[in-house]
Amino acid sequence: MNKILISSDHHANWEVLEHWFKYADKNKLPFLIPGDVVGDYNFELIIGAKKLYLPQNFDEQKAKPLQQIFEELVDYHAKKFASYIDKYKVKTYFLLGNHEPTYFNELVLKYLKNKELFTSLNSVKGIIDINGFKIAAISNTNHLMYFLNHIYSQSKLNEMFSHMRTQRQVVMDFDPDKINSLEDPKDDFDWKRLNASNIKELDLFITHGQIGRGAWRKEKYASEVPTLLSAAKLSLKSKLTIDAHLHTSHKMRNCLGKPTLRAVGNKALLLEKDSDGQISFEDLETQIPYIPKKGIDPTELGIKASKIDELIFK
Repeated sequence: MNKILISSDHHANWEVLEHWFKYADKNKLPFLIPGDVVGDYNFELIIGAKKLYLPQNFDEQKAKPLQQIFEELVDYHAKKFASYIDKYKVKTYFLLGNHEPTYFNELVLKYLKNKELFTSLNSVKGIIDINGFKIAAISNTNHLMYFLNHIYSQSKLNEMFSHMRTQRQVVMDFDPDKINSLEDPKDDFDWKRLNASNIKELDLFITHGQIGRGAWRKEKYASEVPTLLSAAKLSLKSKLTIDAHLHTSHKMRNCLGKPTLRAVGNKALLLEKDSDGQISFEDLETQIPYIPKKGIDPTELGIKASKIDELIFK
């Protein structure tokens, strides 16, 4: 059987993330992460340590030191992430979430010694084969941390988060027949990247976001959100959809009736594909506590070579 390990939304829970790298290494598995290793939830605590505060409205001059801190945070996460990939020699596939700017993958590659171990799913052209699984992936979310609107211009944010900020066709009616009848979004950059009109069937559609509503807790559902037409069409082409973004794990059928799984933080999915193409899965969980909005402890950033050390602790 072919196997793959999947877990998302680690948000600077380094011990949890390292646990899954150890598991992948021990069991010789590729590791697929559908976004959000960056933890920037307590950004305000960090700038407070420097006695800096968010301007009410964007001001280029006031924003510069805040931008530098955010960019150092992102850099720190990329370096830490790369260190695990190098340490455990695990083939890693990463899809940008809404907490990673577009250049995050370039930073990871910058710090990686074993660059062949890392693949950005946002850059893959066409279907990718990961250990026998036919996979397509798009980020499919548009939810920025609120503080970013105070420290960057909208044009800069469009550039930094281009994987989710570009205007694209969305759907709110999740009738499968209607979705299939809509013309393919040929101008959608992800649709073009994947040459998706020629995809007949996928084993897995991977997305950071959700198709319509997403399971939150047992019988309660998160609100329906606009979904990219490209994501809806790809979910319909897949045997199984793996989503992320919400900080709970689930097993459900999405709004298109497609089987959907999510495993976040200290939970993971071990997917298996047999010789007949049938996919099964096992739920995995570690007892390491998972804090969905852990963010960053400023003391973690006390690295002598880092500019953020100077910004925060001087």
